[in-house]
Amino acid sequence: MSGLVKEVMNMDKNVAEKEMDYQLIKLLLINLQREGLLKAEEAEAIRKKAQADLKPLIGILD
Repeated sequence: MSGLVKEVMNMDKNVAEKEMDYQLIKLLLINLQREGLLKAEEAEAIRKKAQADLKPLIGILD
């Protein structure tokens, strides 16, 4: 098993919540772009801010 997989399996609740929040933000941004309510540049800036603030374990690979 790779180191990343082991780390993911050992996530505590707070880390898991931050990861879920980040993934939900990404989905919301995708949907807002599809609806024409957000430009790609705006979505990317928001995603980077969320990544910096939440420090998602898996999402950091984006």
